[in-house]
Amino acid sequence: MKKEIVVVLAIFLALFMSVLPFIQPAKAETTTVFIDCPDTINIGTFQVKVNISDVTGLYGWEFKLYFDNSLLRYVDYDLTGCFLEEAGPTFQVDKCKNDYNETHGVVWLGDSLMGPGLSASGSGTLVIITFEALDVGTVELVFEDQIPEMEGKNVKLGDASANKIPNIAIDKTINVVPEFVPSILLILFLTTSIVAIYFTKKRKFPK
Repeated sequence: MKKEIVVVLAIFLALFMSVLPFIQPAKAETTTVFIDCPDTINIGTFQVKVNISDVTGLYGWEFKLYFDNSLLRYVDYDLTGCFLEEAGPTFQVDKCKNDYNETHGVVWLGDSLMGPGLSASGSGTLVIITFEALDVGTVELVFEDQIPEMEGKNVKLGDASANKIPNIAIDKTINVVPEFVPSILLILFLTTSIVAIYFTKKRKFPK
């Protein structure tokens, strides 16, 4: 009987060791803060969403987002229905400036829950920002690295105990183009098509 038990255990151990290399530990998702907006926009007002993904126990956030103030102008921000607001009452800090210096403006915002036992987990939109595109060109929306001792660029995220939440912040490049560019392309396409059809018919029906 003892020999049978030893044989069974030996077989089980052998099977376990054979599958062990294929067992991978579950990877923790990295909390990411990123900008959601089109890559190309027209001159005029537009909105961008600052989103967060895979966060656990978020109580408050703060970020600085820089932009070229010759191409963009900050207009306003909106937190209606956003990530923290769904978890409870909040208060905000707004230090946004279009003339942060001679070349750049900054969207400097913070938002925090109020009261114990509150937090938000998962993914969603932190804030919706309205800009006005002033001129054509390529503009960068660049996060300031808030916690240099952490690996990678990041913003300030904290839980209810004021512990920092590691994260990665991703910048965004936007191309601003004139609003009439698509119309010009359409006109050129139609003109080219009409000319091509005219000469095709002319070759088929010579005088």
